[in-house]
Formats: sequence, C-alpha cells, structure tokens
Amino acid sequence: MKTFAAFLAGLVLLAALAGCGLFDWNDITIGPGQAAVHTPITIYGDFGWIQGTVTVGGRPATILSWEDDTILALVPVIATPGGQSVEASVVVSSEDGEWTDTLTVVRGILFQTDREGDWEIYVMNPDGTNPRNVSMNTAGDVEPDWSPDGTKIALTRWVGDDRSIYVMDADGTNVKRLTSGPTWDEAPDWSPDGAWIAFQSLRDGKQQLFAVRSDGSEIVKLSRNPYIEAYPAWSPDGSLIAFTSPRDGTNEDIYLMTADGAVTRLTSLTGTDTAAAWSPDGTKIAFASAATGVPDVLTYDFLADEVTNVTLGAGWATLPTWSPDSVQLAVTLKQGTRWVIAAFPAEGGELEILTTGASNNFHPSWGT
Repeated sequence: MKTFAAFLAGLVLLAALAGCGLFDWNDITIGPGQAAVHTPITIYGDFGWIQGTVTVGGRPATILSWEDDTILALVPVIATPGGQSVEASVVVSSEDGEWTDTLTVVRGILFQTDREGDWEIYVMNPDGTNPRNVSMNTAGDVEPDWSPDGTKIALTRWVGDDRSIYVMDADGTNVKRLTSGPTWDEAPDWSPDGAWIAFQSLRDGKQQLFAVRSDGSEIVKLSRNPYIEAYPAWSPDGSLIAFTSPRDGTNEDIYLMTADGAVTRLTSLTGTDTAAAWSPDGTKIAFASAATGVPDVLTYDFLADEVTNVTLGAGWATLPTWSPDSVQLAVTLKQGTRWVIAAFPAEGGELEILTTGASNNFHPSWGT
C-alpha cells in the first residue's frame, strides 16, 4: 500500500511540475540554433517512434532520420532577402503530439568542390559546419551564385565541351537551363532585383559580357570590345557592373560599366586585377590582384579612395565574396597542393579555414 501511495504521489508531483513549467514533456531543443538552407539540423525531444512531420517556417522539411528522442532534418528553402537572417518556427508533429521551437535561418556559403570525384555545388553554414551537396549531378557544376533572396542558385554546368548557365532552387530541385549552344557561357552573377543574370561568353567568337533574364526568355549583349572581358559583378543598386578587362592593352584591370555602356577604369596596379565582388553596402569592391607577385585579395574603398591588401602573406588568395553584413570576406585560398575556402575580417586579420579534407574547393558565394 505504501508503495502504491508513493507512486501516486510521484504522479501528482510530475503533474505539478509540468503545470508550473518546471518540467515539460513538450520541450524540444534544436542544434545548431542557426543553420543555412539545405543544411541539417538535429531536433531533440520525446517524439515517439512513429515518424511524423517537420516544418520550418511553414515549409515541409526533409527528414533524414527519426528516432524516439532525435530527429535529423534538412532546412527547406526559406528566403533570406539580401542575405539577412530570418527567424523561422520549427513544428514537429506526430501521433504523440506537437512540439514547437524557433530556428535562425542564415545565408550559407556556396562553393564548388571535387570531394565526390566530380565538380559539385555544396552549401555550408558560415562557420564551415555541415557542408552538404546541393547539385547532385554527374556533370561538372561550378561557379555558384546566390539569388538576391537566397531561394535560387545560378551556376555554370559543364557537359562535355559545352558550358551553359543554369538556375536551380536552393535545395537543388527545379533545375533549368538558361543558355544553350556550342559555346562557353560562364561566371553567372545575379542582378540585385533578381531579373537578370550577367555572364561571360564566347558565343560571338570573342569573350564578352552578356545578360540573360532569370527565366531564360531573353539574352542581351553588354560589352562590345576587341579585348577579352570577364567576371561581371552587379553593384548592389544595379547601376554598375564591375568586370575584368585588358582594355588598356597591357594587363587586366577592374572596370565599371554603366547601364548605357559607358566604361571607366577602377584599378591600375601592376599585374592582373580580377574577380571583383561588391560589398553589400556598396562602399567597397574586393578583388584578386597579382600586384605583389602572388595573388592576394585587395579591397578598394570608394569613400576613402584607397586600396588595401587584406590577405597579405596568407598565400595565393582569389575569388572573394562578402558576408551579408559587409564585415567578412570568404576567399579561395591555396594551401600546399589543395585549395580551401577561408574567411577573415574584411579589414584584414586572422584567416579561418572553413573546408576540410584533401578535396579542392573554389568559388565561394555568400552575401553577394
């Protein structure tokens, strides 16, 4: 009798604790607390063994595994306009009940990698964790670029000797080819309104700059010059396109083109300057330069009218991209015989290597 009485007392105590919020069977925990689209999150709780559903921001999440106390799921495609983080409600539902919590969805870093034997597009969290294949294709998928709202990815796809511009959703679905023909179309870059994608092409015999509507319905030629022009990059306000060209007849430099085709020269350093990337706030351009002999990443400050070497001494660095808040840069960095993605303060500072293993990793895309 005393044992039964103690059991009843225990039940009463548990009920009291649940009622006052000190013990809640419906509590869940999400790790990590912030994650990028298409990266995995782990949800901890008491869900029962029969699989139910998970939604993030009202959108169904792909469930990778479901156990009584642990769920592994992928963050679905959720817009991060301008690369800004958004708070999204996470809802787990099963026959045993419903649980809710909040996840911060951040803009991840896209990059191309050969870790699976061919070139694929991966996404990882800004700290380098949880990298995951997005493109999942036997062709060569390279040069990824986020759409302004973070729901789509432009890329170059290699099929045999053909290189064309494609667009897919941020989770790798709904792949669409935008350009075609026996030519090389490469280096896509979204316009800030998402309506156009600039790219470089050999379609007229000489590599020039073009733009295709993001639905593939129209292609226009942007440059008409006897020199090779490459790496277009739209300014955040859409008024300018930065690009690489040897227009002065010597080495390659960074130039700026207006909507009506007027061109001005931005850099005139010794050696090649290429791969320009605008800061999201529009005050700076980062670019790769061989001015010191070994390619470094430099920034040009429009307000101060000055150039700063931000990776001096780090080794071969190229292909910069800015964080959404214009505070950090991610670059492609050569380490020994391999290439990695590294991040560092935009004002210069200690590098953090984001990719691991023996693979080669190139062309990060983050805030712009």
